[in-house]
Amino acid sequence: MNPYTQLGIPPSASPDDVDRAYKRRARDAHPDRNGGDNEQFLAVQKAYDLLKDAELRRNFDATGEWGERKPDKRLERPMQKVQQVFVAVLKRLTELHEEPKHHNLVEMMQQVLDNSIAQHEQQRSLITDILESFRDCRDRFTTKAVGEDGENDNIMAGLIAHQIATTERELQGCEVEIEACRQAKRIVQDYKFKHRAKRAATMSATGAATTSAATGWATFG
Repeated sequence: MNPYTQLGIPPSASPDDVDRAYKRRARDAHPDRNGGDNEQFLAVQKAYDLLKDAELRRNFDATGEWGERKPDKRLERPMQKVQQVFVAVLKRLTELHEEPKHHNLVEMMQQVLDNSIAQHEQQRSLITDILESFRDCRDRFTTKAVGEDGENDNIMAGLIAHQIATTERELQGCEVEIEACRQAKRIVQDYKFKHRAKRAATMSATGAATTSAATGWATFG
């Protein structure tokens, strides 16, 4: 299927021409409209999705192939964090019988992410200290045992080397989580949440709910 043919426009059509053609064809093909057709409507939508994307359109013009924009893998983990913290905050507010509309969810999500970053940084510090201890111990174990090849068979050094490799992977994972949380916080910072603050008589409970909801992130770290 040719997307230009699907929308009834020439390959030289401007972005505005694409928009106008899509609106016209989508309206005519809409399944709720008399004479509309669901398959045709989906085909029109698919054609528009390609032509409105400059990169995909250039690729089609050059190769004739339908492509799909590949998601940015670098944002995959940060977006998972954003989703997790949003769900954690909403669940916690529900447990406290608090309505989200009375809280600034953006600030709450940022607080949760700050807590998570602090926890992971503390964990990173502990893992780093443990790793240094493993390395120090490895160099201090000596043995008189001799292996079949006539060399000293230092089993302890081998076991510790394996543990060092495992701990190094843990440290790397911790670094990844810290960076993911930082990126997630940058994503959240781009948003505002329209909320209606409670009356003064209930503000203390609101503050407690915010703090309590923020502590719920530990489950998802």
